Amino acid sequence: MNLFILLYNTFHSAEPQPTEAVVNEISSSSSEEQQTNLRPRTVKKHKCQQCNKSFGRPSKLKVHQSVHTGVRPYKCTICSKTFTQLGNLQTHQLIHTGVQSHKCTVCSKSFKIKGDLKRHRQVHTGVRPHKCTTCSKTFTQIGSLKTHQLIHTGVRPHKCTVCSKSFKLMSHLQRHQLVHTDIQPHKCTVCSKSFKRKDELQQHQLVHTGIRAHKCKVCFKSFAQISNLKTHQIVHSNSRPFHCTICQQTFKHKHSLKRHLHDKHPQ
Repeated sequence: MNLFILLYNTFHSAEPQPTEAVVNEISSSSSEEQQTNLRPRTVKKHKCQQCNKSFGRPSKLKVHQSVHTGVRPYKCTICSKTFTQLGNLQTHQLIHTGVQSHKCTVCSKSFKIKGDLKRHRQVHTGVRPHKCTTCSKTFTQIGSLKTHQLIHTGVRPHKCTVCSKSFKLMSHLQRHQLVHTDIQPHKCTVCSKSFKRKDELQQHQLVHTGIRAHKCKVCFKSFAQISNLKTHQIVHSNSRPFHCTICQQTFKHKHSLKRHLHDKHPQ
């Protein structure tokens, strides 16, 4: 680098010379780059006998192997979700704090977890390199592709031990299992109403905004939640999907069936 500066000054003596700070910065940067290139790579000699994935340290292999055992010893004390690794539990617990310290510089959207921010940034690139070989749908993340591909298999390996309902994803099973508990960890900051699932809270919070974005195309009545719109649309159809198993009378809405059972067939 010093040789380059000497030659530069010789042939361009009329131009101002770089300051000592700039020279030191360039030299330091070059030195760091050389050290990075010379740094020996970790040899991944510890191989998992079940999936052949390799690791640089036996401790990392041991942590990985818990994936194959099904043992999830780390449990969240708030929502009871379980994890194979302590680090994953600690990352998950940030969900319950409400703190979103990782902010996107493009759209200002904030995230609780740094990894979520990194994945989000791909949205702004428009690049979707992961393609489904079955339906050609593309995704920004490999994890999203793998999740999507389960749609084409029909396999639902995760079964609820309470009601035997099965799911394609473990996360869907864990979310379902809250139905069988009284835990409602997601609380509205406006009215303090609590919900078992985060998406239910998000849907509820629309009530406080006054926004009714979902409009009926028949009568133009609008709703804050799309589920309410779908329930309403039955009014304009001949569908009566709810039927009484005792007298076979049919109803358009579930609440109508419940009222009928209470009035006509009390137990």
